[in-house]
Parts: sequence; structure tokens; C-alpha cells
Amino acid sequence: MSHQHEHLIRDGELDLFEISRLFWKKRKAILGGGLLGALIGLSHLWISVPVYQARAIVGPPSSTGLAALNKGRGGADGLELLDVSKVFDLYMGVLGSEALRRHFFDSVYAPALKIKSANYSGEGYAKFSRALRVVPPSGRRGGRAAVLLEDSDPGRAVDWLERYINMAATQIRDDLINELEEEASLKADIIERSIRGERIAAKHQREDKIARLYDALTIARALALEGFPSSAEKVFGQGLAMEGLPYLRGVQALEAEIKAMESRTSDDPYIDGLRQQQAKMEFYRRLKIEFLADDVYQWDGVAHIVDWPSGPRSKVVVILGFTLGLLMSMLLVSFLACSRGAVQLSKCPGRRC
Repeated sequence: MSHQHEHLIRDGELDLFEISRLFWKKRKAILGGGLLGALIGLSHLWISVPVYQARAIVGPPSSTGLAALNKGRGGADGLELLDVSKVFDLYMGVLGSEALRRHFFDSVYAPALKIKSANYSGEGYAKFSRALRVVPPSGRRGGRAAVLLEDSDPGRAVDWLERYINMAATQIRDDLINELEEEASLKADIIERSIRGERIAAKHQREDKIARLYDALTIARALALEGFPSSAEKVFGQGLAMEGLPYLRGVQALEAEIKAMESRTSDDPYIDGLRQQQAKMEFYRRLKIEFLADDVYQWDGVAHIVDWPSGPRSKVVVILGFTLGLLMSMLLVSFLACSRGAVQLSKCPGRRC
């Protein structure tokens, strides 16, 4: 063995030829180590659980699907129309939010795997965060987003992925409906305040006109004008009496108009456009939006499992185990050869044994 050690290391350098001879001599042991490594790799595959990846692609909603959201919006109403890009951006914000992840973890993932849901810093939530990924769309308009979820059960992975996507859609649908109905209610309040202001203005205008008629009545009584004088009609016409000189209408006409205006209970018939404003106010007051969660996005295909498990692949593991076994066997053979040679040299210093 001392000869072998001297052959392996000459002048402080390794002799590759002698090392190759050593490996060839111990080839059975080295091959056995490789087979042992491959066997260990197979054992790992046997006890390890494969992980399947469910994948789904979602895209922006259709314009037709958003028609219910845009009811009563746009035009001169002052309420902005919602386009597909804005709604999809809102959906993507919810889809990738931490709040939705925790809600799904608490309501679906943790109960199914019997994990303490309140522990967001534990290994269970960390594993869930690694298993679920949302890949946002590219910067171009109308891009698609990918949602990926990994689990050991392929059927459950697809089911959870669909539920997660629909959960995000339901949340954004409820948020949109609440926000839009609140905007409609505020719009109705604005119209109601406008109507109230127009009614007050009409009342003041009526009071002002009654005051002017009383002044004209005083003048007509002083001039003893019971009716419109025929001589004035020939000279001025009745239009002047209606506008610039109302006292020319006479006492009877003025008293009749004053009585009618004072007994008026509502000025609504004399307010231009009031009925249209009232109808619009009633529309926004009663507006209830019926909008489906599926209209927030569109499926591009269906949720599905990729062709192979995303966990350890058998060929890779076996080849890697065999390679590592060979390397470890060669290192062990070299180490044993050198160590035994060193022991022999220490027993026979300065000569060959």
C-alpha cells in the first residue's frame, strides 16, 4: 500500500494515471456506490409527495358585461363611465392583494389542511404563499394574467384555484356595486337640493310679483281704472300694460291675479324642467345594480393541471443520486488509499515496507 501511496502522490502532486488505475481496480466498489445513490434517490421519490400545479388565465371583461354597471352614467349626468381596463385593473388589485390571500387561507386552505388559520407568520401560511402565485399582465392594453396554485391533489388544486379567482371577482363586484349605488344616491341628493333651490327661487319670484301687482293696484284705484282703457289700447296696445304699465290692466284684473297668486299652493307647474329633474332624481334614488361576479373578468380557457407534477422528477432524481454515489465512492476510495499508504510510511520511515 505504501507503493500505491507513492504512486498516487509524486513530488507533492497527484498522478492522474495512477488514480485512474486505482479507480479501475475498484470499479466494482465505485459502481456499487453509484447504484446505492440511485437507490437512495428512488427511495426519496417513493416517500416524497408529488406537487401538481393548477394554472388559469384571466383577461379583461367585455363591454357588454359592464352595461349594468354603467346604467345612468355618462353623458351630461356627470358620472364617469367605467371601461373594461379600469374594472380589470381593480380586479387585479384585489386578486393579488394580501387581504384576499388571508381571507382564502382562513376560509378554505387552513380548514382543509387543519392549520391554525390565525397564525399568518407560521409555516402553514408561508407554504400557502409559496403555492399561490399571481402573474400580472404585461403593460400592453388587454393583457392576460396567469394565476398558479400548487397542491399535492390535482383535483383540489384546480378547485381551489377557481374558488380563489371567483372570490376575488365576488369581492370586487360587491365593492363596485356599493360604490356605484352610493354615487347614485349622492347624485339624487344633489338633484333634490337643486329642486329645493328652484322651488325657493320660484316662491320668492311669486312674492316679488305679488308686491309689484299691489303697487299697480294702488295706482289703478287712484286713477279709477276698473278695466283696460280702450283709448290706451289703441295707442299702446295691451303688451305695454302687461310689462311696463301693469296698472293699465285695471282694478278687476289686478285683484283677480293677486288672489290667484296668493292662493297658489305650489309653484312646481311654473318651474321649467322640474318634472324632468324629479324623474331623474327618482331614477337615481331607486337605482339597484344587478351585476354578476363573472362579468368582472373573462376566462381564457379553463383552469387545468400542467402535464407533469411540479415536484421532484424521477429521472432527474435517479441520475443525480447515481452521480453523487459515484463521486462519493471515488472520493472514499482515494481517501482510503492515501490514508493506508500514509500509515505504512509512518511505520517504515525512509524505506519501503
